[in-house]
Amino acid sequence: MHAGAHDYLLKNQLNPGWLERSIRYAIERHRMDRALWPPRKNTTGVFDHWSKAYFQTTPDGHYVMANAALARIYGYGYLRN
Repeated sequence: MHAGAHDYLLKNQLNPGWLERSIRYAIERHRMDRALWPPRKNTTGVFDHWSKAYFQTTPDGHYVMANAALARIYGYGYLRN
């Protein structure tokens, strides 16, 4: 679970009910992830007033979103889309 798993099934407790539950939860988590990704454009300015850097990246390290403080730290002016 610490490595990123969302659920697990024990071999000695595997039965159709638990398998169905696990699949149902996985589908719902996938739907939630799809609904939240990518971030909605109307929320990108929410963190701009923070004095501390705030950003979001993809698992491979590409920036998806960053606030004005991070842009200033990196030496860039902040441009809105």
